[in-house]
Formats: sequence, structure tokens, C-alpha cells
Amino acid sequence: MTPRRRLGVLVALAAPLSLGVASSAAAAERPGGGSSFSGGSRSSFGGGSSSSSYRSSSSSSYRSSGGGGGDLGPEGFLLFIGFGVVLVTINLFTRSASDDDGWSSGSSDDTDYSTLFSAVPASSSFGPFKPKPVSLEPLRSHDPDFSQILLEDFLYELYTRTHESRTSPEDLELLAPYVDAKTRAALATRGRRKAVAVGGVIVGSMRVAKLVQKDGWDAIEVEYESNYTEAYAKGDDPMQSSRLGFYAKERWHFVRKQGVASRKPDQTRGFNCPSCGAPVEHSQHDACSYCGAKHGTGDFDWLCNGIVVTREETRGPTLTGYAPEVGTYDPTVLDARRDQQLAALQSIDPDFDRTRFLARVEMIYHELNDAWSSLRWDRARPFLSDRLWLSMRYWIHAYEQQDLRNQMLGAKVDRQEIAKVELDPFFHAITVRVWASAIDQTVHRQSGAVVGGDPSTPRDYSEYWTLIRSAQRRGPASVEANCPSCGAALQLNMAGNCHSCGVKVTSGQFDWVLSKIEQDEAYLG
Repeated sequence: MTPRRRLGVLVALAAPLSLGVASSAAAAERPGGGSSFSGGSRSSFGGGSSSSSYRSSSSSSYRSSGGGGGDLGPEGFLLFIGFGVVLVTINLFTRSASDDDGWSSGSSDDTDYSTLFSAVPASSSFGPFKPKPVSLEPLRSHDPDFSQILLEDFLYELYTRTHESRTSPEDLELLAPYVDAKTRAALATRGRRKAVAVGGVIVGSMRVAKLVQKDGWDAIEVEYESNYTEAYAKGDDPMQSSRLGFYAKERWHFVRKQGVASRKPDQTRGFNCPSCGAPVEHSQHDACSYCGAKHGTGDFDWLCNGIVVTREETRGPTLTGYAPEVGTYDPTVLDARRDQQLAALQSIDPDFDRTRFLARVEMIYHELNDAWSSLRWDRARPFLSDRLWLSMRYWIHAYEQQDLRNQMLGAKVDRQEIAKVELDPFFHAITVRVWASAIDQTVHRQSGAVVGGDPSTPRDYSEYWTLIRSAQRRGPASVEANCPSCGAALQLNMAGNCHSCGVKVTSGQFDWVLSKIEQDEAYLG
């Protein structure tokens, strides 16, 4: 399953430390979903993609805001479990985009990007109506190689890298081609806090909320929910520090000149010069020292020229709550082009077998749950994209910190239905709705005491799973837990490469891997 409905503090991905400050309506957890990082509402985790119930507020203008950063590692947020500092400061760092306290800044050059956007209307929850999904298909009119999967990877990585660099002006300057100067300046003073490092950055939900094409420019507005940890120096000893975990909702505004081609998957995105690919040097943050291209213009790649923090607060996730499922018995959200796209996929790959594909989904389901319940998360590595695996690993650390274990006993798939098929030049993606059930309980590892969930009644639920595979790959899906390249038993290193043959298994190059999990009430289609 997927870490199911918790009240955590991150954005769909990092929710679990019981501090006594989260809402009491929490929910049981599962690998990949059912959790909320906001502390008071239910949302799911999605591997850095649009997986949560995007309940966010908004401001009247879309400009930038910042914070303070460094590298604490994924365990940093878990230290938020300490009651002392957290309870005293729980309300001191809460902010919204409407606070006029210097958190906002505008674009750094003379280009009037603001004419491309007006803010998305504020919304505290989906209520009875979900926002309509934003189609990015129009981007292909100027960028035939556009891939939403690659764009989401870029947006996720830039968000993480930017937050981790907030406390280092030198590191922030290295992102000059992708984050403009005024936005970087606002990030460096985020919340007027004097953090010395930022780490444990987990993106739980991310979705493109708006697309505008105007006057030769493309602009997108991206909504993030996330958790991160800030460290603060204690006295004069730089080795001593206190830490606070934060839950945040943010809207990032990106622009890109029309006609720019998306990068290919094999062109590693190291946030180098978007014009020539050369490294960005500390002494050359205004322009590339190799090709002379000016940084921060959006002429060669997506540029973030504004951020609005709609919510930021210290909030710890809870691991022992239990809340009802939402939407399990609702009709499946079917894409209108599903059958047409399935036929197109069958035409491209005559050996594609729907039955085998669904059998692989079920195999991944069991492997995922076994790895989750045993806390041997490395076993799930071969079947998940890098982004999803790293995001879900946060939960494993959280349970270990509290000496807890969430167990999905008797987990089984009841049925599946293909909801959507997407084909782009680099990836094929299939979204499947999975109905399943399991005894969902959380136990104290030392005593075996049940501290959350129902140990006697199976929990019915459904989720939308998106699997991806390279567009160049052909043939039926494998239902064996072996390396798809050499056939050896699957043992991967931290980079997702097979120990036997060295190929990268988690990229989807050889077989379908799970890249996103979305809950019923959050899935938009």
C-alpha cells in the first residue's frame, strides 16, 4: 500500500513525528500515500509529484519569497520530535503569502513577466469540486520533445536544491540560470530567520496549477507542499545547533522563452549553463564564462522569477493516527483519450500485453508492501523511480526514530483499471487505479503494542499509480523480481544500478517502474 492517511507536516511525503501538535484526525500510514503533511487535512504522498489534496491558500500577486538552507540529510526533520523548542515556537514562524513582511520580491530584470500571470484563486480545500488538471500539451507546439516526466523531475530537483542552498549565498549563486536574483535574495532571508543549514527537504505534492502562453513566452505556476528542517547555531560553537522542522505550501512562478527545446534524459541535469552545458562558477553568476550567455533570463530553460509562501509553520508529523478513506467507492477518473492512447501504445509496441502489465503492477504492490512492513526499504528500490524511493524513505526513517513499524498485513490487490496513458518522445506512462485491502496497523517495535490502526478489520482503499518506461523499450512487462537487463537477483546500489551488470534499473529504461502514487480525493486525471 502506501503510507496512508496521516496528518503529517510535509507535503504528501513527510509526515510522521508525534509532537502532540498535529490534528487529532490523523490517519494510518501506508507506503506511498494516505498521509498529509499539513497536520490538519488529509493528503497523500506522491513522490514529489501531484499526490496530495492540494489544499492551499494563495496571495493576490505572484512574487518571490525565501528561506535559509544547507544540508542536514533526510533524518534532520526527525529531530523535530523534541518537544521543548518546538512547542514554544509552534506559532512563531507561521506565515502566509498575505503577510507584508518583506517575504516577497519581484523579477530581477526589465522583462515584465508579471503580465503573463494573475494568481490562482485562493482555496482552503478542494471542497466538493477539484480543480481541473492543467494540460501541458500546448507546450509541444513550440517544444516537440516536451516531456512532463522530465519537467517534473526538474521542478522537484530545483526545489530541493534551492532550499538546501538557502543559507549559502555562494551555493545560491550557482543556481543563477534557474532562479533570478531577487528571488534568490528573498530565499536567503526567508522568514527573517538566521538558519545555518537547511536539509531533509521532502516534496510531498507538486502540481502545475496554471499555464499561460503569451508574447513569445511560456509561463507555468507550480504549487508545492513540502517539509524541510532548518538548523540554528547555538552560541559561538558552530558544531552545536538546534533544529526546527517546517511544513510549507509555496507557489513558484516559472517562465521560458518559446522555441527552447527540452533536454534529453541522458543529458544529466546538473544545473549547469542552460545554453552550453558548462559548469556555473561562483565568480560567474551573472553570465556564463564559456559561452557568454546571460544567466537568469529564461532564454534557454525554465527560470523561477517568483515565489509565494502561502503557508509555513513548524509542525511535526504524527504516525499513530487513523482516519477514514476518502473516495474509495467513487467512479474512476478516466482520461477521455485512454482507449485511443492504449491503441497508439499497442501500435508502437505490438508486444505490449495489458495482462502482463497489470501483473507487474500487482507484483510491485506486494514487493512494496513487504519492504515497507519489514522496514527493509532497500528491497523496494528496483521498482520505484529515484524520486519516489527517496521520498518514501523519509517515512522509514520517521518510524525508526520513534521505534515504530507500520504493517500492512494480508495486503492484496482486489482489482485494477487503467485510467490514463501518456506517450511522449522519451517516456510512456500508464496510470492505473488499484483497489486493495489490508490490515493496516502501527506497532511499537520493542513491545509489539498496537499504537495505531485497526488490528482486526481489513482496510479497503484505492489509489492511482503511475508507472513509466522508456519510449524506446519494447515487449511485455516482466513479472519477475530480477534485473531486467542481466536476469540476476535484484540487488541495487544507492544509485539504482544492478550490482551484477551495473545498468540503472530505476530509470524505466528496461521495464516499468512506479513513479507516482496519488490518492482518490487528490487525483485530478
